[in-house]
Amino acid sequence: MRILIVSPIDSSAIRALEQEHDVVCAFNAPEEELKKRIIDRDVVVFRSGVDLSTKVLDCGPELKLMLRAGCGVDNLDLDYVRGRKIEFTAEDDGSDIARSVAIYERLLVQAKVDAVFSPFSAPITDAVAAVTEKRRKPLVACCMAATPNYRKGRKFLFMFLSPGEVYLEGLVDIAAKRGLKTIAVIHEDTPFPTAIARGNSASWYSSSRAVRGPRHHS
Repeated sequence: MRILIVSPIDSSAIRALEQEHDVVCAFNAPEEELKKRIIDRDVVVFRSGVDLSTKVLDCGPELKLMLRAGCGVDNLDLDYVRGRKIEFTAEDDGSDIARSVAIYERLLVQAKVDAVFSPFSAPITDAVAAVTEKRRKPLVACCMAATPNYRKGRKFLFMFLSPGEVYLEGLVDIAAKRGLKTIAVIHEDTPFPTAIARGNSASWYSSSRAVRGPRHHS
């Protein structure tokens, strides 16, 4: 697929996309440049702060998919987008793994959708990723920051969020500067909280401080 990324996203997500797709980055570019960049693109990825005007979208006749990283669509003319006849489908999986897997199988096999967003939570996304990998369809993981789930050799799973391991780096740095000597990490024994906790441990040890390391309580 030919992808245009007009807002900064995690660099690891860009590198993963570049392995399988034709990717062009034009972060926060002015309207005239966006009009030139979007001409042959199938997909555009954007966040807040970028105005994807109808003038820009008119220059992208091949556009099939728009990925909003984050929330809100105040920078998009939804009536215009709907007029482009791009179909959007929302399904409720009830936060149930089996139900979610069944939904994605139906979407990919019966409805033959071109692209899918991930469901919420790392365990459910991990299960769904097995389906999209089998069907060779891209899965944009907008709600999974647990990096172990990306280290399974999958080629069609793309990460949008920053890795969970870096979430507490700032907090650890503040704690060290305040003179704290011990950290206790209390977390649920599931992929995402564990990734955050392990990253917190790495941040603490990498500082080479003569203190007791983090204690994990799951």
